[in-house]
Amino acid sequence: VCPRRRVGCSGRSDTRRDRNDCACASRSSRMHMGSEDYRRRPARRETSAAKLACGGGVALFALLHLSGALCALGTEDRCLLSSYDAVSTTELDLKHCGYSELPVAVAGFPALVKLDVSHNALRTLPSLPLSLETLFALGNHFEAIPPAVAALPRLRMLSFKSCRLRSLGEAPLPPSLQWLILTDNRLTALPESLGTLVRMRKLMLANNRLESLPASIGAMRELELLRLANNRLPSLPPWLLEMSKLTWLAVAGNPCVAPAPARASLEQVRFEDLDLGATLGEGTSSVVRRARLHGATVAVKLYKAPLSSDGRNVDEVRASC
Repeated sequence: VCPRRRVGCSGRSDTRRDRNDCACASRSSRMHMGSEDYRRRPARRETSAAKLACGGGVALFALLHLSGALCALGTEDRCLLSSYDAVSTTELDLKHCGYSELPVAVAGFPALVKLDVSHNALRTLPSLPLSLETLFALGNHFEAIPPAVAALPRLRMLSFKSCRLRSLGEAPLPPSLQWLILTDNRLTALPESLGTLVRMRKLMLANNRLESLPASIGAMRELELLRLANNRLPSLPPWLLEMSKLTWLAVAGNPCVAPAPARASLEQVRFEDLDLGATLGEGTSSVVRRARLHGATVAVKLYKAPLSSDGRNVDEVRASC
């Protein structure tokens, strides 16, 4: 539920992110934002108006409504960079803001550590604060990682999951990276320069079109997790066996892995016969529920989608039966 907000000429409100955004206009039915990126936001629905004291006059402040107990005003404020204190803000959540271009003003946040611009329509990025350590950009329209990423000396975690990547771009990625998430893209090859990321601990490459891996990845001696499922790898490189810290390797769904044979002896179960109960656990790809089946207590794993960060769920089912 979105609380009622009061905004006056002073630029202060009952919520912490409103500053200098409201210009009082006597008997105006709109709230005028003094920011270019606000004006780019989609037109909102005005559902009612409340009178607010504004100096010696009266201003009309349009209250907004969004079905499903979400507040459109709160969403727009979250997407409006001028509603943050640029000097002290350490995290920005700009998911689902409708951006086709990220405002260049984002570079003026010198303390920013985490930036999430997921699920927009971005194809490139402007200059970013050098303080960034985490950058999430999944679900955008990138075809290559923008050059701005290469200039981030402290970046530790980077996600371009579920974009349209065909390459990693021309500029090398920051050597400070420890997590790199490139799942669900259109990558057919990786550059040898990837091996310079010697601090890498988790590398996610599932659901791409990779036919080979650069030998330089063998230099990632800190690598603990490598997800390669659902690619086009005809074989696995021998240097994988020399990576002493590698404890998680997902390779199902590649030509080099023979699919598990069908188990005809398994009893078929109808979903309608299951009485689902409490959730026992949940991960990125599935939920495990307690259930009753013909009087017996069982555990049921429910997949959220056909693909996950470990590849196709059908490969997991075959391997575990």
